[in-house]
Amino acid sequence: MVRKNNQVKDKEVERLIETDISEMKKVIKDKDRQREVEGKIRRDMEYENSLEGVLYHLRILGEAASRDQNNKGIIAETLLKLPYKVRRKALDEVIFVVVTAQGLTTKASFPMKLMKGDFQQKEEAYHTIIEHPLIILNFKKRMSKSRKMDTIAHEIAHFILGHHHKARNQTNQRKIINERKADDQSEKWGFKRCYKDYNF
Repeated sequence: MVRKNNQVKDKEVERLIETDISEMKKVIKDKDRQREVEGKIRRDMEYENSLEGVLYHLRILGEAASRDQNNKGIIAETLLKLPYKVRRKALDEVIFVVVTAQGLTTKASFPMKLMKGDFQQKEEAYHTIIEHPLIILNFKKRMSKSRKMDTIAHEIAHFILGHHHKARNQTNQRKIINERKADDQSEKWGFKRCYKDYNF
């Protein structure tokens, strides 16, 4: 449920707060210090589950995204409607790319050059590839806010279900199955299905 100050409070978050407080009380015996730390735990978790906190942690790329605060806000609002663990995983692992209509969940490879010095050795270079999940959002100009949120949730469902690991070389039948599964998952989170039929 969303409170007036845009902070999300759900049972999962409250359970995490209570667990942290319980663990803290095992370590800190002074009652005044316990109250102080409990307040900090609650404030930190409320911030993390606020629109401002989600926007702070949101990783988003694309020229359109840097100029378009509206779509950034819609992504953050969508994330706030998701269960805490799903939201946390998406914020920790996904980079959203807004190109300005359908979304796409995939992974990208980022070439990096690492020096042996990075491994406490000297003067030889290594090349490696870091793969990172991307959700690419290409919104139509007249797409409604609710439709954008449904699309974002659908793409996050693909990520949570692991479809980004198998995105290439899918048969049409596998694509249909994955789209249905993503729609089923996003519907469980309270969003509308993205597809009326699955004839691609």
